[in-house]
Amino acid sequence: MQYTQSQTAHTRLDPQEGGFALIASLLTLIVVSVIAAAGFVTSQTEVQVSRNHSTSVTAFYVADAALNDYLAANDTAVASSQGFSYAGGSAVVTASPLVNMATATMYLVSAVGSATMPDGSVSQRTVSKLVIFKQGAPPPGLLGQAALTTIAGINVKGAAAKANGGDHTVPGCPAAPPIAGVRTPTGMFKGKIGNIAFGNPPVDDALATPLELAQALGIDWAGTKDGTVLEHDYVVTDPRDLPDTEDLPIEDWPVQFVDNEGSGEVRLGAGESGAGLLVIGGDVKISGSFVWKGMILVGGAFEISGSVNIKGTMTAGLNILTGGSPGEVTIGNGSPHMYYHSCYANAMLDNFILPPVVAEQPSTWVETF
Repeated sequence: MQYTQSQTAHTRLDPQEGGFALIASLLTLIVVSVIAAAGFVTSQTEVQVSRNHSTSVTAFYVADAALNDYLAANDTAVASSQGFSYAGGSAVVTASPLVNMATATMYLVSAVGSATMPDGSVSQRTVSKLVIFKQGAPPPGLLGQAALTTIAGINVKGAAAKANGGDHTVPGCPAAPPIAGVRTPTGMFKGKIGNIAFGNPPVDDALATPLELAQALGIDWAGTKDGTVLEHDYVVTDPRDLPDTEDLPIEDWPVQFVDNEGSGEVRLGAGESGAGLLVIGGDVKISGSFVWKGMILVGGAFEISGSVNIKGTMTAGLNILTGGSPGEVTIGNGSPHMYYHSCYANAMLDNFILPPVVAEQPSTWVETF
């Protein structure tokens, strides 16, 4: 029996080939490590960018919320600076005056919102808006124009009446400069000027038409009659129902409305004397020894005679502002006197002063960078 011995051939590796494989493996490991590190850095950067963006957006919303809250809280005044805090951050709102006008000021209101990132750094965004702060003010032309304003003209028949624009002030009230005795549209004064009008000038007829004169007074006549811009303390249809106000202190003088437009002429005599702001919707005839301290506003025609004494200011013909055709003022016999009293008239003008208001200007919102 024969036995065969097999021999196994051993393959021997080239040392150079083994060294290359090691280097290749190391290079691959390095490349993979670099890629992994780059991915980690990129991931961290993206996270940081996302956080920065999120914080910036939060700061923006904080600024916008603060601007809106500031304007809501400051609707009748303007605070120079005010801070607000929210869950996501805080903001400071400042108001900087830009333009000063006679009865208003334009402001740039800016809110700087701040939000803090996890690393402690702060992101800020700023938003701004223009607003106008309007001062509360009486109608621009209702006072300081004339003792007697006759929108539909004046017809002087008597010879002893007076409409005097020199200030007949009372003790304790500084005298104001003289104003016109009578104010009426151009060419609508009938009679002798020297018999009635005294002041600076005696007659002011610079405006050509009744409507121009009425509009120059700046009064909301519809709102005055219906009580929306002028709150009435008393409303009557018969002037005999007016309260007794003659002896009230000036600070308690009321607003009284006689609602007679379209229902005929009302008459005022000595028994209806009083004080305050008297608004008459339609026509009125005043006679006898009627005395009034304050201001009288008449929608329709006005006739005066006797020994009437009005201390303050008087205006007639205002219904032209609501589509009416008021008649002229007629000055009859006797010695009716209409004297300008600045103290009394000013006190009544306080009823027309609207509260101050902060008005946002549309389309002026902007983000400031």
